[in-house]
Amino acid sequence: IDLSEVLCSFEKSKVSYSICLRNDLFKETALKFANSLRKCGFVQIVGHGVSERVISSGMRESALFFNKPAELKEACISKDKARRGYSPSLSENFASLIGTSGKPNDMVQKYRIGPVIDATSASSNKPYYTTKDGRIHFYPNNETELAEHFPTTSTEYYKEMEQLAIKLLRLILCCSGAPISGFDNIMDKHTSILSLNYYEPVNMNLEQTAEPQVRVELHTDVSLLTIVAHSSEQDTAAGALQIFVPGDNSEGGEFITVPYVPGSLVVNIGDCLQDWSQERFPSALHRVVNLPRRSEDKSKIGESRNDGSRYSLAYFCAPNYDSLMVWPPDSTAAPTIAEAIDMGEALPVSASPIIDYSTWRKQHIKKSMQQLKKNATKPL
Repeated sequence: IDLSEVLCSFEKSKVSYSICLRNDLFKETALKFANSLRKCGFVQIVGHGVSERVISSGMRESALFFNKPAELKEACISKDKARRGYSPSLSENFASLIGTSGKPNDMVQKYRIGPVIDATSASSNKPYYTTKDGRIHFYPNNETELAEHFPTTSTEYYKEMEQLAIKLLRLILCCSGAPISGFDNIMDKHTSILSLNYYEPVNMNLEQTAEPQVRVELHTDVSLLTIVAHSSEQDTAAGALQIFVPGDNSEGGEFITVPYVPGSLVVNIGDCLQDWSQERFPSALHRVVNLPRRSEDKSKIGESRNDGSRYSLAYFCAPNYDSLMVWPPDSTAAPTIAEAIDMGEALPVSASPIIDYSTWRKQHIKKSMQQLKKNATKPL
């Protein structure tokens, strides 16, 4: 979906929902955007305004880092619970985020960058960053590593993701008939994470891999939104992103491989926005797999292969840790009374306890771990 005309409308937060919908092109594009997110929590966009130069720099810096000797990368291994820095392949398990047990660990290397705080904000909002929750969400990055390995990614790319995330959240609110600036005041000290991912090639014997080989098991993200730039997926042994699209009436469904579209970004809804919007926008189930060889390569069946690498830059958008999760966001209306106008259709807001994002996140992870433990003890 081309969002170039739509996102231009959100350069100023004071633009209103009614003004936007007077533009037929805006309304048509917004409906396509909203319908895709409501179907499976996923959309692929172009015309997003993020500099191609900055994306290319991020990919290049990732390639340079992940192809360095193992001992150099291991010196950057994350030693904290916040997981800033490097994580080797097979050291994490994203399936556990939805309480799934018994799945192999993820075959991907990562380097995570936490919220980037400018000096002015750090000085004027010092108590916010030094509370117990503040110290967790704003665990410091290793500035020396960032300057050496990711000078553009940790500054320009991160900043462009911050700006794009606000515009996408405004569009989502517009599609819900809510005040489109609702997230603006609760994203000024956001807790978003940028994960640089490297799917190294693996040898595949295709007589043994008629089905896709899973690199990262089926899972959802904890974020509000996840915005992903990825390199070409021609090299299918290095992993391909797949989205689970539910069938009609939520029965059945299928995996759809996300095609590589030059200049595009992938956007998916996370668990936080699903809960925050009271399930108006479902969290996207997705995985990364090695695809079987294409039909034109059937003559090579039985051979192993070691194709090229795949890189992705995944921005996990998350709000201020003390944001109250009331819908519409930043609203003073009681959730049992307020209502949203969903493209002209009135949708009541259901009653639920109002909690802040940090509390929600802790409860959400605790619930997943309890489910994981319960599943692990089930008899085979």
